[in-house]
Amino acid sequence: MELYIAELKRLTDKTGFQAGLADKNGKVLYCPAGIGLKAGERISDADFTVIDVSDSDGTDYILFSAKENEKRSSELSSGLLKLFSERLFGSDRAGISAERLFISALEGRSGSSEKLGSIMPKLNNDMQYRLLTACCADDETHGGQITQVREVASELFPEDQGFVTGIFKSGTGSFVSALCAVEEGDASRSEKAEQMALQLADTAGAEVMVNVRVAVSSGFRSLSRLGEMALQTVATLRLGEDFGIGSKCLVYEKTGLERLISSISEEDRLEYLRAVLGGQYWTDRSMQELLNTVSVFLQCNQNSSVTAKRMDVHRNTVNNRLEKFSRITGLDCSSFSDGVRVRIALLIIRYMGQGDPSEESMID
Repeated sequence: MELYIAELKRLTDKTGFQAGLADKNGKVLYCPAGIGLKAGERISDADFTVIDVSDSDGTDYILFSAKENEKRSSELSSGLLKLFSERLFGSDRAGISAERLFISALEGRSGSSEKLGSIMPKLNNDMQYRLLTACCADDETHGGQITQVREVASELFPEDQGFVTGIFKSGTGSFVSALCAVEEGDASRSEKAEQMALQLADTAGAEVMVNVRVAVSSGFRSLSRLGEMALQTVATLRLGEDFGIGSKCLVYEKTGLERLISSISEEDRLEYLRAVLGGQYWTDRSMQELLNTVSVFLQCNQNSSVTAKRMDVHRNTVNNRLEKFSRITGLDCSSFSDGVRVRIALLIIRYMGQGDPSEESMID
């Protein structure tokens, strides 16, 4: 019912024709302000033009509008109500449809995912869904940018090829989402969806000049999880902001460390920093420079030559800084285990805003 009311409001706003919805007994479920009835009041045939309608589940409703004095106006009202009925309940209802059902499911409205499932192509046994959710990276208020991104998404992922796209709201933000069916069972289940996400970000940047970040959900097969996946991808985008991740694409499965760090207390984070970096992290002025070098060194697969080239310094400078870091902390960043410990410490520093060890993303 919420879907019908939402679509009726949209039609009323678009056409200016005031129409309401009542149950089969004439009890008002929705009435625009121009008619003057409240939800729960009853309509009468004497005062309103009415038509009886039914949805695909067999539930009966009444569409109504205020009666006009002139016969021609009343006939026009009846005609418009019939058009509204076709739009809401008729054979072309799949046009409300996929997109509006998708948006409603993302926003957690009950019954939406089941109706969406009834009109979506069935998944093969070797397929799963991934949800791509995009936000505008440079504009918190979004303006018209989010609509432009939605247009790009609908061109890249057309409905006639089994995709669904739409704009939904979560908290104070608006997001563009695309539902994609991808093959599962390969070595990297998220690889195809990640490629789609990068394609969306790159195309939005090239065609409409909008800087976009896109999050990829974990895989799922039931559309009843759409609301959960929407929250998951929005949280992943916010996690990217909290950690200063510069990547245009964030895959949920690849943010395990970030999710873990954000879930523990500040006291535990500080305790970890003290245990790994020692007290000199807060007192040694050279520590920031050392951490910058260590961060790039880890990103360069612990290769000092590549690190020196990336930082535009001599290789000996890199090695000297790594040796000094080792003397202060007792850690050898060239070893796997110590490298992991330092990587976690760097992520904590970025999350807590205690310095910027590197301008580059800590996620490859």
